[in-house]
Amino acid sequence: MVDFANILFSGRCNARCPYCIGRQIDPPLNEDNLDRFPPTNLERLIAIIWQQHIRQVILTGTNTDPQLYRHEEKLLKLLREQTPQGTQLVLHTNGRLALRKIEVFNRYDRASVSFPSFNPLTYRRMMGVPNPPDLKAILQQATIPVKVSCILTDDNVGEIDEFLERCQKLGVQRLVLRKLYGERRTWEMLFPSHVKLDRTGDYRGNPVYCYQGMEVTLWDFQQTESTSINLFSNGLISDQYLLTHPKKVNLKILKTTPPQHGIQLHGDSAEAKHGFNLLRLVDPPGQSPAYPGAPGAGRSPATAETGKDRKAAREPTFPIRREGRRAAHPG
Repeated sequence: MVDFANILFSGRCNARCPYCIGRQIDPPLNEDNLDRFPPTNLERLIAIIWQQHIRQVILTGTNTDPQLYRHEEKLLKLLREQTPQGTQLVLHTNGRLALRKIEVFNRYDRASVSFPSFNPLTYRRMMGVPNPPDLKAILQQATIPVKVSCILTDDNVGEIDEFLERCQKLGVQRLVLRKLYGERRTWEMLFPSHVKLDRTGDYRGNPVYCYQGMEVTLWDFQQTESTSINLFSNGLISDQYLLTHPKKVNLKILKTTPPQHGIQLHGDSAEAKHGFNLLRLVDPPGQSPAYPGAPGAGRSPATAETGKDRKAAREPTFPIRREGRRAAHPG
């Protein structure tokens, strides 16, 4: 089961985050596509969405913000028309253009706004630019659910209790506190011990709590059990998001691997020469692309899980109270 599909954008950004995850990604995958419509290989991704019964598509960036995409509104319209009915379109943004583009912002089903601090000095250190977006105004003008996502670093970890309180007073319903990619410290080492959270459940290996009625998820990217299909800006489609350090693979085995359930690994492609574990859609014999109504179209029961099982995240041991409710999707 694939949880969601990512459409990834790359290009110039309106922030200069020193911890930008895009710097971890192999450079050929960060091809500027901010003025390209439709995104390269989008048709193939949409076919996978139909075949895999994916019900959530996220517009996000590797090293840029998706609201800088010059065809954002047109892309939303295309996705509404060509993905299955009920597919949720989700925006992951730094929020710097949210108010200026609030009409387009509200055409998504949900949004996640990366916002590390209310303190202008801290915000500038963490985002590389001044003038934090007006989170209160964004929440007031939004007609869709808005989640706040906060990366934790040494710059803002000392503000976390004030940050929780201000988000709760603004009416934030869902807050995600995220570790930096590569962060080895445990949540006990990062999180202030005096902050009391009530444990309510977990999602995909990440613990979920309640803070005065606000849902708070402690998110560790490296421990997350979510699965995704990712369309990179250069058109590569993969079940891996952080294609950073190429793996050693047996290209002969990949070349001779027969297609299964509509998906095939290609070892003779340029991407495979990097050593990446790639997914490409292959239409089964006698079937055309998997759109309903197309001649001979059909759906495949394939899944995209080809990697090793992920280990469950270690649960924090700071003061919590447990309840039996399972958390909602933090994405």
